[in-house]
Amino acid sequence: MPCCRSYKPPFQFLKNVRPSSSRPPLLLLLLMSVVIMATSPCCWAQEQQIDAQVRLPPELFNAALDYAKAKLPQDITKDNEIMRSPSTLYQIAKGMSNHDATRQKAVQIFHILADIDKESKFQQQQHQGYAIESQVALGFYYSKQHDGNHDLDKALHYFETAGEAGPHQAALYNAGRIHAAKGQWVPAMAFIHAAATMKEQDHDESSSYYYYSDSVEETALEAFELLSQRIAQQPALSIREIADIFMYANLDNFPNSSSNNDKDSTELWTNAMLLADKLEQQGMLQGKKKDQQQQQKHEQQLQQKIQVDMEACLSLLVQLWESSSSSSLPKMSRLQAYLLLQTALQILVQLVEWSDTYVPAAAGYAEALALSPYCVDHAVAGGDATTTTDSSSSSTSPSFCFSETVVIAMKLYKQLQDLDGVRRIEELISQHFPAHMKDKTALYQEL
Repeated sequence: MPCCRSYKPPFQFLKNVRPSSSRPPLLLLLLMSVVIMATSPCCWAQEQQIDAQVRLPPELFNAALDYAKAKLPQDITKDNEIMRSPSTLYQIAKGMSNHDATRQKAVQIFHILADIDKESKFQQQQHQGYAIESQVALGFYYSKQHDGNHDLDKALHYFETAGEAGPHQAALYNAGRIHAAKGQWVPAMAFIHAAATMKEQDHDESSSYYYYSDSVEETALEAFELLSQRIAQQPALSIREIADIFMYANLDNFPNSSSNNDKDSTELWTNAMLLADKLEQQGMLQGKKKDQQQQQKHEQQLQQKIQVDMEACLSLLVQLWESSSSSSLPKMSRLQAYLLLQTALQILVQLVEWSDTYVPAAAGYAEALALSPYCVDHAVAGGDATTTTDSSSSSTSPSFCFSETVVIAMKLYKQLQDLDGVRRIEELISQHFPAHMKDKTALYQEL
């Protein structure tokens, strides 16, 4: 793709995205509102003096002609060649789409223009811009409640097609917006990242179409941060989702697999996630304690094999964490740091059940995760105010990450009899729950 690294999962073994069923919060939906662009893009290639003609069914052409007669000069409406050019037909369809009586005819014209890419190469070059604009128009049409034809899947198809073909920044953004509304976090992050970084990405200079806008970039950058926060609040992300999201979760494109400097980091993450995915498929990384009956199913030999895989995965994650923290390369984004720490802690919590050797590391990583911005900031912002009465859904609370990790850290520091560690966690709880004594008391009861 000319506008971003890849829309497909970066690893071959990750072929099936498993979207979360939860939806973005109201704030995210308000910010990630539909971005509608002006008719003419900022960077159109020079138009051909005479456009190749577009064939319309007679009934549809007559409807366009009738509309044009009321809006355009006679010298245009009487010129059959001009009337059948994609530029004229697009403008006519755009006008017709604003009126209930002619909207369906406009949509039919947009569909014909949008499919121009199926024509000859010569026609593609001349029509590409209008094909992309028509795809964007269809994306907006199907994403709205027009004529009972509200269809987010169709809207997504046209936004994705236009976004990748241009690239068209507003189409990329709106594709990400719809994926976020569906709770499909990997493609949502991929498309929002592409829109936010489009100016920095290489694009095909030979393309006859390229759409970029400073205002869309600003909106996409804000949406990227809100989407990152929302993803960090998801308690049930699979390893495959974490693996893919990580690759899009940095506006500086770290790690960049095409950069010699970042190849080691990319390889560390890839290999760690391959092992983590294997462990998850074996039921060892579910983010919650297994009952005794489930634990007994694992024989000693199998447990030792799984422990070896866990240790290897943890070693790779620690290498990536330490190399990113100490090198002069671009640092991890806050979301990337959160995802790495969360995955490492899942592994350490399981290893602690098998060996006390890992207790110090588990305590340290739990404290680090609690102190990470997407944990501690949500604790400050709202405590457990948004926790639902349904205990099964309480994990969607903004402070879920914070409350869970400080509990783990406190238990482990007490097990180590590390008084400094206990004191730091006590101060952390007091600092971030001063006005929520009920929540604070609940935390201490759990500890």
